[in-house]
Amino acid sequence: MPPLLAGLFHGLVDDPAFLPHPQRDLREGQHRNPTPNLMYFTTAYFHLPAELWEEARAASLVVDVVLAVEGPAWMTGPGMRAGPTRSGGGSHGSAPRVEADPAVLGMSAHLLLVAHKA
Repeated sequence: MPPLLAGLFHGLVDDPAFLPHPQRDLREGQHRNPTPNLMYFTTAYFHLPAELWEEARAASLVVDVVLAVEGPAWMTGPGMRAGPTRSGGGSHGSAPRVEADPAVLGMSAHLLLVAHKA
């Protein structure tokens, strides 16, 4: 769940007022922020990757692929994402290798479902 991962990234997991929020996210997929603290994120619903497939199928769509838009790279910080790697390219050179990997989908802050009508 992105709020839990963002909480880890921003050091919020040590904040007792933050802890109930990711617990509900994980239990129900719903994130609610009743506080004025914008670091706790906004009100949102988070799909599990499998739920996206189910919703598309329920809408009579044929799923082509579900992709991780950022994958885990969003947690590395801007310097790590933008800098060159040892292979000479940017750090996004590995993205096509992992963007559809089911193990990576849950680590992405955003998912992209590509589908077509049956």
